[in-house]
Amino acid sequence: MDRQTIKKKILEASEVIVYLMKLPEIKNYLESFYYCRYRDFFTNFLWVIDYVKKDKYINLHSRYFIRETRVVVYAQFLESYKTVRLQSMANEFGVSVDFIDR
Repeated sequence: MDRQTIKKKILEASEVIVYLMKLPEIKNYLESFYYCRYRDFFTNFLWVIDYVKKDKYINLHSRYFIRETRVVVYAQFLESYKTVRLQSMANEFGVSVDFIDR
């Protein structure tokens, strides 16, 4: 989902807000993506990964979910830059250069 869809269909949808109040980690995860707080995003993403891996149905697709989520976040970050060094990305995301380069 792109940022506008997340805002309209998730962050501002009253029926979803009720559930997000019960799962503050998911709310923080979505808000950190929407507001481009990448360091917070990856911190929250670790919680989401654990949550996904504990689910017996979604766990089967966890590697795909993790990879595709990272691609979307990196693409959002790179959208506003023509060139960026891996070290600057790693600093912004709060992860290592090796993690990004995998």
